[in-house]
Amino acid sequence: MILAAGRSERLGNVDKLWVTLNGKPLIQWSIEAFDSATEISAITLVTRSDTFDQLSDLVSKLNLTKSVSLVLGGASRMESVSNACDAIDTEFIAVHDGARPCITPALIDSVCSAARGNDCACLSLPVVETLVRTRDHRETERVDRANLTALQTPQVIRLSVWKAGKSVAELRSVDVTDDTHMATLLEKPVVHVAGDRNNIKVTYAADIALAGQILRTSRQMEYRTGFGYDIHQTSKTRECHLGGIHFTESSIGLLGHSDADVLLHAICDALLGAVALGDIGVHFPPSDDRHKGRASSEFLIEVHRLLKEHGWTVGNIDATVIAEAPKLMPRAHEVRAHISQLLDVSIDKVSVKATTNEGLGALGNGDGIAAHAVAMVYR
Repeated sequence: MILAAGRSERLGNVDKLWVTLNGKPLIQWSIEAFDSATEISAITLVTRSDTFDQLSDLVSKLNLTKSVSLVLGGASRMESVSNACDAIDTEFIAVHDGARPCITPALIDSVCSAARGNDCACLSLPVVETLVRTRDHRETERVDRANLTALQTPQVIRLSVWKAGKSVAELRSVDVTDDTHMATLLEKPVVHVAGDRNNIKVTYAADIALAGQILRTSRQMEYRTGFGYDIHQTSKTRECHLGGIHFTESSIGLLGHSDADVLLHAICDALLGAVALGDIGVHFPPSDDRHKGRASSEFLIEVHRLLKEHGWTVGNIDATVIAEAPKLMPRAHEVRAHISQLLDVSIDKVSVKATTNEGLGALGNGDGIAAHAVAMVYR
């Protein structure tokens, strides 16, 4: 289970789990790591009532392979985990702080494997800093760090042990801060597995930049680039659509089976080409009457869905329209905004430019409009 019900009080008024980290909400990194871990059979997300719908919407958009359920958390960590435990039926639970986005599937699998045949296991690291006790900002005592260990998550514990530990904690009014505590209350051993100093918990604002740097250097990202081109004849009997926007000021349109939007067609081809999924003619053949007169915005939506199904994210788009008319640049922001909405990216990741053909050839004579597009995608 992944805990995402905290209030981020030490980060001010910002909910750290929804801060964008390398293009994704911070909580998404943990969700995807658990989805990729072979030892995990299902994922339970523990969240607040005011973020329940937001988290549910995020999960629905991710290409996850494991079943995911959402549970409302409580006022404390113990209450949150307890609510999740009441909703699931399993031998072991792996409890992870959603504020640790740098967790890897390998770490998850290692601690889960260590718990098998035992009652509890956790990730941990030896303390390396000098430790002192203070009072009124003055040092009162030096603490021997030789036998001190810092615990990380996920922590894996047998469900029956967790529930029994909870009963003891409530009976003794013990303040439980993590899940291994449940095992120690029952005097059961906790197996320690080597953690990772990159598995930081985002607590303060500075931790966000650090987590981003860790993720950029520790994850192997694959980048692809694709190129697209399209051209259509002009027609005085057709409407002009470019980038999904209807140019009503134009007296000429474009001939084609669909709405003949050359700009969106070129972008579709660039995206499909980047991930080797064919071209627009393969997915939306002009021989298919279902696509007759169809809005090309719908094509781009479907291409984007295909990319997400294969694990790809759009990095940026750079496109150029070649036309004597209409003048695209006065409406370029409108076009960029529409394309960014279709691809679910920020507008600064969509570039649209325009030029003429200087009166040369068919394009220069206004007999057609063409578009070039380059797309970068990553996973």
